[in-house]
Amino acid sequence: MANFSEDLRKILMAGVGAVSTAAEKLPEALDTLAKRGEETLEQGKVLNEQLRHEIKQAVKENVTVVETAMDKDGVLNAMNTMSAEELDAVEKKIAELKTRKADDDAK
Repeated sequence: MANFSEDLRKILMAGVGAVSTAAEKLPEALDTLAKRGEETLEQGKVLNEQLRHEIKQAVKENVTVVETAMDKDGVLNAMNTMSAEELDAVEKKIAELKTRKADDDAK
């Protein structure tokens, strides 16, 4: 019986010791984890900047932007080659644009 109570006492004391040790180590562990978190965040920022730079470079090297400017004569010349259906579609689009422009001007 004495052996059982001594074992129980050891178990209880081990629990108290574990709580005490955890309380002592907790601030140190929190500081360590916070430091690692900050380092990871900084590494992520650096990687993000590198990725952005690489994407911009890849776009710059591989994407060509084509700009076209069509003056009135170009539009009129293009319309000379259109079919009747295409001209009807252009007329419809012009009517829509005129209506939208009138609505915008009325505001």
